[in-house]
Amino acid sequence: MSQMSCCGVNDYRDFDASLAWVSNKGNRTLPEACCVLKDVSQMLPRDDDCVINPSESNSFYKKVNYM
Repeated sequence: MSQMSCCGVNDYRDFDASLAWVSNKGNRTLPEACCVLKDVSQMLPRDDDCVINPSESNSFYKKVNYM
């Protein structure tokens, strides 16, 4: 997702349908893969606050229209 600058098919709320995500997300709003990353291989967000407080500058949480 980070390579395609997206977060889910529609947006970050797509993950709420995943039992694995819901049961393991803790206080995170979205997965690390939805953040702008500083290290893709280790899935480290550039902004440590991204998974809790995503914004347009630190994540891809909104749907991007390519058409």
